[in-house]
Amino acid sequence: MPHGRREQDQATGQHISDPFFMTMLGYLADALTERGHDLLLSRVIPKDPDWLNPVVDSGRVDGVILI
Repeated sequence: MPHGRREQDQATGQHISDPFFMTMLGYLADALTERGHDLLLSRVIPKDPDWLNPVVDSGRVDGVILI
């Protein structure tokens, strides 16, 4: 694992490979698919408190789920 990635994981304390996250994402993806939606997953380590504003303002998302 590259050194920078290891530091990021230690900074957040969360790993996408955690069985909890994988199970939750599976159920979420299934529910969204049943309703005709897609799931795009993006791991973000915010450095700016307003990081979400440009994402929402871009018009490229219909919703955001923060964990």
